[in-house]
Amino acid sequence: MGRRWLKFGGLLAVMIITLCSFANAVYAEEKTNEIEMPVYHYTTETETEVTAAATALQKGAYLSGGGLKLTDKGGGKVGIYGDTLGNRQCDKIYLNIYLERSSNGKDFYSYLSWEYTASNTSSLTKSFTKSVPKGYYYRLRGYHAAKEGGVKESTSTTTSGLYID
Repeated sequence: MGRRWLKFGGLLAVMIITLCSFANAVYAEEKTNEIEMPVYHYTTETETEVTAAATALQKGAYLSGGGLKLTDKGGGKVGIYGDTLGNRQCDKIYLNIYLERSSNGKDFYSYLSWEYTASNTSSLTKSFTKSVPKGYYYRLRGYHAAKEGGVKESTSTTTSGLYID
């Protein structure tokens, strides 16, 4: 009987020590220092397409720039293109695309959005077609970033409005 209690006590002690070691685990949260990159913004506009691009004025360590394109495909469909370009392979590349809508071409509000990330790469590109209600102006806003370790470099882009009828 004494040996039985000794085995039980030993097993109980091992279980308590194991549980205590899990309870004391400390998880450090990685801090990210985000740097808004100085960029040259430029846009182009035709009757059926608007583009916006940002190119770094000074070479960042990770982010080279990003771009957006909104195209009228006809029949209430728009083509949406976005990219984020890094200078080299990064831990993570970000591309957020925001489709905004306006009835007057001046006051835009958020209509749809998409957020993408890619790991261990130097670029991220997305292209797709979306059906939208006719009779409105649409534009794209973009967030472009590259993250390596605790440093994240970012910029933003915005196209002009494109009337879809």
